[in-house]
Amino acid sequence: MQFTSRKLLIIEDDPIIAHIYRSKFEKEGYEVEVAADGQAGFYRLHETTFHAVLLDLMLPQINGLDILKKIRAQRNFDRLPVIVLTNAYLSQMAMEASRAGASHVFYKATTSAQEIINAINRILYLPMSTAADGGTVDPTSQLRLPPGVKMAPGIPEPALPLASMPIAEPSYDPAPPPAPAWSPPPPPSPAVAPLISASAASLPASPASFDMPDVYGDNEILSAFMKSAPIAMGTMRRLVQHLIKSESPESRLQNIRELFSRVHSLAANANLANLHTIPHVGSVFEAFLQELCSNPQELNASTIQTTAKTIDYLGLLLQKGPAADVPEPIEAYILAVDDDPLSLRAITCAVDRANLRSVGVEDPLVALKLLECTPFDMVVSDVDMPGMNGFELCSKLRSLSNHKNTPVIFVTALADFDSRALSVISGGNDLIAKPVMLMELAVKVIVYVTRAAVAKKQD
Repeated sequence: MQFTSRKLLIIEDDPIIAHIYRSKFEKEGYEVEVAADGQAGFYRLHETTFHAVLLDLMLPQINGLDILKKIRAQRNFDRLPVIVLTNAYLSQMAMEASRAGASHVFYKATTSAQEIINAINRILYLPMSTAADGGTVDPTSQLRLPPGVKMAPGIPEPALPLASMPIAEPSYDPAPPPAPAWSPPPPPSPAVAPLISASAASLPASPASFDMPDVYGDNEILSAFMKSAPIAMGTMRRLVQHLIKSESPESRLQNIRELFSRVHSLAANANLANLHTIPHVGSVFEAFLQELCSNPQELNASTIQTTAKTIDYLGLLLQKGPAADVPEPIEAYILAVDDDPLSLRAITCAVDRANLRSVGVEDPLVALKLLECTPFDMVVSDVDMPGMNGFELCSKLRSLSNHKNTPVIFVTALADFDSRALSVISGGNDLIAKPVMLMELAVKVIVYVTRAAVAKKQD
């Protein structure tokens, strides 16, 4: 049976991602328009009739959550389906989007375009799209989320069989309401200018400016992504160099904002290329950078070092390409050791943020007993503890056959040269300063856990 044309508005600032979504939706028979920022998208809603909106929450200028609230504040749009894309590790943002009236929330770096197409088809009572194997894809059953993360809210069930339901015209009044309070946007430009520091102004434009194929099959997307990856990584490494050298808080913040934008695009593009490990690491790293943008006082030697090391690790993953990709969910069991109950709770909360399992103990002697009989995948330990300090614990666990190579991260307020030297001598892998920034530790944990999973795959 023939369906009338359905119009979709995509509000997405990354040209590559927007173009891939547009291509795939047009192949499904949608008429698609793209707005590069939230304000332009909001105005476009008042100029024509759309059946659905696909909205990225991470947008420049006005973020997607504010745009969603403005859409729902208009009575004309109270029933317009709005599907939002967010980060799995920014759970608060996902909950706020649900409360603000999102029809559906997807995690951008772990959800395929096919799954989003089927979700929108189902909301509009359209047949499910055909999968690569000739079957259909149920959007509620095949989402690739990080371990322990669930999609919210659920897709509403249609009242009638999908195949028998022709698309209906939108139930809202398409006539434009009175003009919004703010001034109209300036004339369209090729791209929304990112917030970058003067020192980074000479960097190349977004990796989205590279040539992409007109036909978006999985192999073509992967090939184009891998081709652009070295240039994208070079840009991010130069941003980190600017961050390290900068002495101005304002300049550092601007570099972090630009780096956040680049990592956001990298994770989403890697997901569209059907990779898994890079989107996983990129998502938690993106959430960490987002917190630094919101809390610039957290920019210090520890967080900058974590940023630099994570960029290096992403570069290594990109260099190895699909050979370093681990598609199955990554699981790990982590031992946290700290004699301070509050600090111990912070460590276990950070592991929870990484969607991994942990056990916490306050006594390092008890921790050593556990290590003798339990094959932990990682140890996160305080340094200054009574009875046995963290360095001594690390030295002893290295004598155990099942923990000769187990990654050890020290969490300590003694983040000076001597403690760093001791951490290397005693066999530690990394150091993070107190007070612990939860997402910083979550990033470190994910890096070491995925590194081990990649090494295991390649053995």
